[in-house]
Amino acid sequence: MAKNNEKISSSEEINVANEEINVANEEINVANEEINNKENVEKKIRKSVKKEIQVMDNSVQSLEKELKEANLIIKKMQEEVANLNLELQDKRLKMASSFLTQRAFIELAIQYGLILGKTPFEVKKEGYAKEMDVLLSKHNPLHQTNSIPLFEKLFNELSESIKTRHYNFQNECIPLVLAGKIHVIGDEHYTYWFEALEHWLTLARDGNKEAQQNVWECFKKGYGTDPHPKQADYWEKVFRGFRGVKEPPLFNVTQNGEHNVNEGKLINSQPFQGKEEISSGVSFGTLISSSNEQNGLINAEENSVDFSDKKIEKLKKEKAEIFEKLKTIQLTKIKPFHLIEKVTELSKIDLEISDLDRLREYGSPLCLHTAEFIFEVSPLRNIGSFLIPDKRGDLTMTIINTSDWEPEFFIKVEDENGEKTKMRYRLVKGETKNIKLLTNAKVGTRVKSIEFETMESTPKNYLILPKNAVIA
Repeated sequence: MAKNNEKISSSEEINVANEEINVANEEINVANEEINNKENVEKKIRKSVKKEIQVMDNSVQSLEKELKEANLIIKKMQEEVANLNLELQDKRLKMASSFLTQRAFIELAIQYGLILGKTPFEVKKEGYAKEMDVLLSKHNPLHQTNSIPLFEKLFNELSESIKTRHYNFQNECIPLVLAGKIHVIGDEHYTYWFEALEHWLTLARDGNKEAQQNVWECFKKGYGTDPHPKQADYWEKVFRGFRGVKEPPLFNVTQNGEHNVNEGKLINSQPFQGKEEISSGVSFGTLISSSNEQNGLINAEENSVDFSDKKIEKLKKEKAEIFEKLKTIQLTKIKPFHLIEKVTELSKIDLEISDLDRLREYGSPLCLHTAEFIFEVSPLRNIGSFLIPDKRGDLTMTIINTSDWEPEFFIKVEDENGEKTKMRYRLVKGETKNIKLLTNAKVGTRVKSIEFETMESTPKNYLILPKNAVIA
């Protein structure tokens, strides 16, 4: 019986062992399947990577080929651009040469016209009237003044341009009229700028103020003429009522007897030196008139001016009185505008001084009396103790230059204790200048005065008596 029990027990153990072996075999099979699957996946990945590498290689080769082709195209385009630049340069030269020839023939026509008694403006007007004949090839072909293929291609556009030139002048002139830069005078109708300029010149020389301003604008901006700074400067002075100035020629006259456009005929003349001529003996006093004393403005356009020494002395005395009144600068918004206007007029008509002296004498008060002044105290610092505080601060004056002048000053500051400092500053147009008046000053310290000393040979001092310039 015991033996049978041992056999049964051994048989069960064998069965259990077989089951464990079977389980182990199943795990081995699963592991083998996983290994096989991994190997298959690895093979697929390698195959895919290899394929992608092949695709990339093909792409690189294709890109290299495209890059090579692109480089060839770029090289070809660069050659074409170089050729186009050469052609453009050649066309520019031909166009410049054509304009040069055109202007030379216009000038020659003007000179022959002067001999025949025609003004340059009349010659130019007749020349413009010939444009349609050129477009329609009405001239002798030996003259080489008939239409060319380029004109034929643009025939309609050029015809329309000729027909509507009157409106082109109006379109350019009307905005200037609306802006007040050009004045309409009488009932005259013009087709060309130079036609209007010819008429305005005649009126301007006869004293018409509106015509003088028109001529000034034309010579300044080049309407109907090449820009001419000397003529523009001359007509500006005539318009503003300056006396003693002489109209300069419209060009540099040569020793060979070139024609004088101002006179409208051929003359023999010495070379024009390019210097503005002002008759001798004309002083500052002869260029201004204070006849309009009621409104306090200097009238530089009055026809009757007293040139006597008594009148000149009176004007100089008035000028001195104006500057005396401007010595103290008002920090309030109530500015002495009537005095500022007087000084502004004086600065424009005083021809006896250089630009630098004009800046120092007139620009200094005009800058200071129109500037904005702001006084600021920095945050206070206690350098004492809790029991014995000693608070200090800095006082800064900010100046905003709102004028068109940029004068330089010695700025002298004096506090109530008699301490003085002196600094040198230039006030630049439109800029803000911060000037430290007091540094590390005790609370309660007040600025007694601020003086602006000009850089003239005989300096003037402009005084500020600030009420709020105090460390608090």
